[in-house]
Amino acid sequence: MTTHKHTPEWLNEPWLNLSEICAMLTGSRERTKTAYFAQQRKGLRPWKEEELIKLEEIRRELKGKLG
Repeated sequence: MTTHKHTPEWLNEPWLNLSEICAMLTGSRERTKTAYFAQQRKGLRPWKEEELIKLEEIRRELKGKLG
């Protein structure tokens, strides 16, 4: 399993609803998963390769909704 410390730049946009993105990524709104997601975004925990792939799918979905 490959891990990465680099957080995708688009996750730093101030208008994003990060809790919604976390729920889309993990499939849950549990506090522990939200906290882990926050640590990943801040570079304190590594991203798994499959998480980065899922984040890219989420980005494309959001881009499609925005036009």
